Amino acid sequence: HRLIIASAGTATSNRGRGSHAETNFFNLFTIRPDHFIIEERRYNAEARCFIKHGTARFERFFEE
Repeated sequence: HRLIIASAGTATSNRGRGSHAETNFFNLFTIRPDHFIIEERRYNAEARCFIKHGTARFERFFEE
């Protein structure tokens, strides 16, 4: 068994924690039959939009 934990972002808040206190962000999940991807998107004030900051891919394992 595996457990993946992804923290919630602050896409609609002016509150934050730690080094991300001033940055709004959210996680985008893409789920496929054999894997899933968690993509972090952070707000870029200059571009006035959320941009991809990082991606993590996790393979799904099936037991018979």
